[in-house]
Amino acid sequence: MIIFSVPPVDGIVITPGLRRYVTVDMLSSVTFALLDIGIAGARDDAARKARRAYEFYMSLLAELAGLDTPPTRILLVVPDDFDLRRNLRLAESFKTYARKIDATWGGVFNLRFLLVVRRFLKGETLDVETFGKLSPHVEHYRNVAIPASVDTSSERDVRCAREPGVCLSHIDRALELFATAEWRHLLGPPLSSVLSRYLRDARVDSADTTSHRLDLISRFGTRDASLLHFTVSFVGYLSKSRRRVFPVISTSV
Repeated sequence: MIIFSVPPVDGIVITPGLRRYVTVDMLSSVTFALLDIGIAGARDDAARKARRAYEFYMSLLAELAGLDTPPTRILLVVPDDFDLRRNLRLAESFKTYARKIDATWGGVFNLRFLLVVRRFLKGETLDVETFGKLSPHVEHYRNVAIPASVDTSSERDVRCAREPGVCLSHIDRALELFATAEWRHLLGPPLSSVLSRYLRDARVDSADTTSHRLDLISRFGTRDASLLHFTVSFVGYLSKSRRRVFPVISTSV
């Protein structure tokens, strides 16, 4: 499993809110980068979300391409929304922007677009209608992101840190329902209660964890292969108070 964080473990995650913490050193030390509008962006129901996400991603890719040793494999989260109808509309409207991004940067980076899957359950049972609407988008993008910080699989939003049992059940269901996806990513799972359960699960290709309260104890407990990289990166990040920061582009996203 590829684990994205700030500081990086196996890959770096960049959102509008996290850009201030991303340094050139971090970007030059990893092969993978995850670009996302972030949970604040997903909650925002403002117009032009797809266009603004496109502009944000294009600006980041341009700057990454200018580095001496940039990440070469990029995951981009399709701009999403907590509301089902808006989420489906974004999945459709972003297809044009995804083609533009791929046309410009597909020859430079290995790109994957991740579709965020939401509201496909009613209670604990499959919502057949919603699943039917999601399926063509999953087939188009071929990769999925499963919310694992705030679980939005059903009608009720569930904070996974508070109700890990419900969250784990819904993640397992999503992994079953979207098993044909080429890449399966967990969005923001708590380390000890959720992510630790999937570190050796072949159904999960990657996950991101960006909390600055990173639970090192749970990482030690897993004895995962990337533990040393994770620990050294995090300790190095804390010990360096002054580092050259990745240039920030003016953006409204």
